[in-house]
Order: sequence, then C-alpha cells, then structure tokens
Amino acid sequence: MRPSLLIHACCAPCSSYVLEYLIPYFSITVYYYNPNIAPDKEFEFRLAEEKRLIEELPGAQEIRVVAPPYDHREFLCEVSGLESEPEGGKRCAVCFRQRLESAAAYAAENGYDYYNCDSGSGVGPYNKERFLKLRNDFNHHKQEDYYYYLMLYVLIVYAFNNQIRFNAKGEYNLPVGKRDFNKKMQSKLSDFIDRLHRQDCRFTCMSFNEFDISGLTNRDFVYVDPPYLITCATYNEQDGWNEDHEKELLHFLDELNSTGIRFALSNVLRSKGKENTILIEWLSNKKYKTHHLDYGYSNSNYQTKDKQTKSEEVLITNYDSEYGRILDEYK
Repeated sequence: MRPSLLIHACCAPCSSYVLEYLIPYFSITVYYYNPNIAPDKEFEFRLAEEKRLIEELPGAQEIRVVAPPYDHREFLCEVSGLESEPEGGKRCAVCFRQRLESAAAYAAENGYDYYNCDSGSGVGPYNKERFLKLRNDFNHHKQEDYYYYLMLYVLIVYAFNNQIRFNAKGEYNLPVGKRDFNKKMQSKLSDFIDRLHRQDCRFTCMSFNEFDISGLTNRDFVYVDPPYLITCATYNEQDGWNEDHEKELLHFLDELNSTGIRFALSNVLRSKGKENTILIEWLSNKKYKTHHLDYGYSNSNYQTKDKQTKSEEVLITNYDSEYGRILDEYK
C-alpha cells in the first residue's frame, strides 16, 4: 500500500509534473486552497482545469481533490496594510504562509503519512524538539516582560491540550501537543480580542473566597469551573484541590443563591468508580437543577489509555433555564 501524501496546488500547470512524477509512489490528495485568486470565476476556472488534468493524466484517476470553500476576504484580511508591496514582497510571503498553513492543518487533522504525523500524535513529533527548546528558554527567562508572555502564549498553542501547567519550581512543564497554530485557532484568538475591546472586562487573579459578591446584582451571572475533586489532573496534585476547598466552594454558591445571583457549576458526580459524595449530598438538600452532559473528550485526552469509561459530567444551575428565575423562589 502506497503512503499517503497531501499536495497543495494553485493551478494545473504548476502541479502537472509534480503529480506525474509522484503518482507511482504515493496515494495523493490535491489540496486546492487559494483565496488569493480573484475573481471567483478565475478561481473556479483553475479548479476545473486542475480536475481536468487529473482526469487526463495517466495513472492519476485515484487522486482525490479537496477544495475548501472559496472566500477572497480571507486573503484580503491577511494582507491588509500590504497593498503597496511589490510583486515578490511581503504580501507574497503572507500568501504562501496562509495557504501552506491551511494545507498543514488539513494534513495533521487527516493523518497523511508524509506530513510525518497521524491522527493520534498529530504534529507532535515534528514540533517536539523546538517546543522543548522554547520551553527551556521560557523557564530561564525570569523577567515577566513582553517576551515572557509572548513565549508563554506560543507554548500554550503547541502544548498538550493547549493547557497551562507549572511544577513546584515554577517551571512550565507540559509536553508537546499534537496541534499546530491553524486558521481556526487564529480566528478564535482574533474574535476573543475583538470581544474584549467591545465590552467592559476586568480580570482578577484571586481565590473565590476573596471575591466580593456585594457588588453583584440579580442581573449578574457567575459561572464556576473548579478542578474536579475525583478526577486525576495536575491541579489536584500536592493538595491543590481537596475536600475542604470543595465544601468552601459549595458554600460560596449557596451565598450567591441566597442573594439572588444566578450561577452555573461544572463538575463530575462519578468517574472511573469514584463518587463525589460531597457534591451528591449537597445536591440532595437543594432545589438546584442538575443537567447531565453527554460529551466525549477522547480526542483531547489522547494520552489516556481508557477512552471508553465515561464520566458523569454535570452542569448545576440555581435557576430555571426557560424563565431564568432562581429555583429557590419556588419554595
């Protein structure tokens, strides 16, 4: 069986000899992603010619063509501010990067052999050496300046599950993940920044016990996503989250409820033979609503061997989801 290979193509002439040469050695997919082409009729014409080439090229009938939806605005957004650049200048570099990043992301997600990855490990093996070098540089950069936070963000992008974790020495210690910085991640970051600029946001770093709820009104909403007491996670190590913390948090939610503040709590009732008895007992004495969630995280937790055992994950609210009224008001 021939190894799989993804090839980005901008047009039939540019890919003709490459395809002819590689057909005997690979199972080929042509990735036709070119938002730089305009107008749309030219884009469609080039795509049709690419398909015609494959139909007429000897031995090319098994080649598959993947063409993401055309949107010229994607390209215009990328090169905004570079309109006066000459041919071969910075605008071209942006264009190359945009198309190759999209091809790389598609290859990583679909397990092509010659991107040197599969769906299990993704681009982890490809990124590992440079990721560890960056992690080491970050852990030796003690000044919390612009470069500190820039390196931290890049580490999060390429780390396992895009998570943040520091050891007892204050060193970032997550292993490399299987994702690359792709268009979807870029779009999420851009949307998040735009949202922050459009609304009044204030970030604080403190324990929930220190948070002053006196400034909240019945128009506010509090969402709580604590470490799960009965699951294995790095933030549960070294007494990072224990039964006392769990009880204190539940008492905090009761205080919110008593003042008419709506809240939602994410948590787990049961997992791998364990029960959160503190949470279960707390719920048995309340009129709070328990919403059972049926989500799978097998792709995210790809280092976990047992991918079949389900956790009983719940979202607990103190309000009526239809009318938004506090449930205790019905007593």
